[in-house]
Amino acid sequence: MEKNYYILQSGRLKREENTVYFENKEGKRAIPVNDINAIYAFGELDINTKLLVFLSQNKIPVHFFNY
Repeated sequence: MEKNYYILQSGRLKREENTVYFENKEGKRAIPVNDINAIYAFGELDINTKLLVFLSQNKIPVHFFNY
């Protein structure tokens, strides 16, 4: 079952192998790509093109919000 992931904290979103990771001061959390329906980012994120290409290949949308 795919889920929507809401990122409310600032941190880094990156790809390692075929897994997406969110890391911040509190630690590193793995998000299995087969489990992601969409990502909603409300915090300040560092991302890279390697992650964006991987998400687009897997048809996973990322939504960014600001004030």
